[in-house]
Amino acid sequence: MSSRVLNNFVVRTIGAALLLAAGLMAATRLRTASAAVGAGAEDTANFATAISYPSEKSQPPFYAPGIIDSILVKEGDRVHKGDLLMTEDMALEKDELAALRVESESTKTVEYAIADHEAKLVERDRLEAAAAKGVASPAELEEAIAQEKTTAVRIDLAKEENQKARFETQKQADKVARMELHSSIDGIVQTLNLHLGSGVDPSKPDGACVIVNNDPLWVEMRLPSIQAAALKLQQKLDVRYLQNDPWQQGTIIYFNPVVDAASDTQVVRLELANPDQRPSGLHMTVRLPGDVAKLAANH
Repeated sequence: MSSRVLNNFVVRTIGAALLLAAGLMAATRLRTASAAVGAGAEDTANFATAISYPSEKSQPPFYAPGIIDSILVKEGDRVHKGDLLMTEDMALEKDELAALRVESESTKTVEYAIADHEAKLVERDRLEAAAAKGVASPAELEEAIAQEKTTAVRIDLAKEENQKARFETQKQADKVARMELHSSIDGIVQTLNLHLGSGVDPSKPDGACVIVNNDPLWVEMRLPSIQAAALKLQQKLDVRYLQNDPWQQGTIIYFNPVVDAASDTQVVRLELANPDQRPSGLHMTVRLPGDVAKLAANH
């Protein structure tokens, strides 16, 4: 074989080998990419999107018209159940309460009625003895007996008036108490709907302020009904905020009893501890068990 022919043969052999190697590398890359795409699609099917909500929301109202006299919190403040938030101007109502207390705590009216009755008893007994001796007329005795009975009734009336005064005092005390606005939950003041000097309109549905409790959070997702049916109350599921956040465990606490017929989906709610007080309203991801995730694909 001539050197020229030999060189051509070597060149063709090396070229074929290079083409084969390139083809193998390309095929390997294609298989790797396909596997990665397949794995990504499978992982995505295991996840459900969700949104976090406050577990409690309170919009406490004032119950009677008035003028806001003090505001003891500001938006963003953390409050506890029972904390005083706002007050209405209650100067006149407190004065009326003080007057009612004097009346309800006084026993003078009852004491006078008892003393008057005792005096009428003595007079009746005296006239009964005198009538027995013939020195008092029957008319005088009858009048004494009638007065004794009348004063006995007046004792009961005095006691009833005193009891009524105590009821009125308690009613006024309750009215004054309702002019103070206290928090009904632990949480954070989201919004103040009234300001110093504002008039209070109890008919408005917004309340005086809005308080939310973000610990725990409620995490709600909307799943195909076939997937929701495969989950159970108190079941633990992995939840996280962002892709690089660590997974946390939430607990299923609620299934909406009505499935949305148009989309064939059902709301599932989880409870998630939130000691770091991250805000509610964030998008979250819930990892579904593999067997539950497959149901939607096979449905």
